[in-house]
Amino acid sequence: MKPQIEEAVMELCCNTIHLPNCMAISDLGCSSGPSALTLVSTAIDAIQRECLQLQQLLPELSLLLNDLPSNDFNTAFLVAFHQKRNAKKGEHGSSPLVVASIVPRSFYGRLFTTEALEDLVNNGIPMYDAHEQLWQKTRPTVLDAYARQFRKDFFLFLDSSATEMVPGGRMILSLTATQSPDPGSESTEQTWELIARILDDMASRGLVDKQKLKTFYIPLYAPYEKEVKEIIEEQGSFSISKLHVHDSMIGVNKDLINPKTIAYSLRAGFEPIIGDHLHYGRIYTDGGE
Repeated sequence: MKPQIEEAVMELCCNTIHLPNCMAISDLGCSSGPSALTLVSTAIDAIQRECLQLQQLLPELSLLLNDLPSNDFNTAFLVAFHQKRNAKKGEHGSSPLVVASIVPRSFYGRLFTTEALEDLVNNGIPMYDAHEQLWQKTRPTVLDAYARQFRKDFFLFLDSSATEMVPGGRMILSLTATQSPDPGSESTEQTWELIARILDDMASRGLVDKQKLKTFYIPLYAPYEKEVKEIIEEQGSFSISKLHVHDSMIGVNKDLINPKTIAYSLRAGFEPIIGDHLHYGRIYTDGGE
């Protein structure tokens, strides 16, 4: 994301005769820990660099870190962030005033509400069925319901963001997508199928409630590039500067990817969601979790 952020800042600064006295930077879905400040730090550094090159006064920066209320915003790293910014004053002669604040709530609203997926629930169509033929038969209906909900939510997100942003502002979106019009050909779809099989096996063993599993839908939809473009153009508040699909596995050491790493990654993102719906807690054994 770093090159895209730096390019967006450069275009913003170069296309503005006089920068405002105050600028806002928001990170929607900032997570926690050291990585929570990586992207916003890139933006701040880019603004500082462009202002020095253009010989413009540094604006005051309002930094908004957003994630769910359950996120560990980790104030220790916010303190370390401010200390780092203050240290840079000595290195570069000047540094922008940065005021950071936390916004603990969802920027989407809940992605899939009960009402939104009512057509699947009322028709008794589960996200996954252990019976292969039944699953293949209902799968197009499930994908269509997810696609319609994504369109509705993404349209609402763009509409809200357009109201919040100043004219001429820049927004960089990073979201899970597919490289094929058929999501079934993607590795992410195969990963969710694996999770569904595991949950179905747990239900058959009585570890989770079968009825609750039938009404559980993983709140994630990976759109095709054309879908994203069409929704942005239909909403009409933003023009697309660049849009491309990036393979996140490029440059990654494949030796570091193993079942345990994948399991940890999935657990970090989806354990609270699965646990909340199926009402189970963490299971601890003598060998660990």
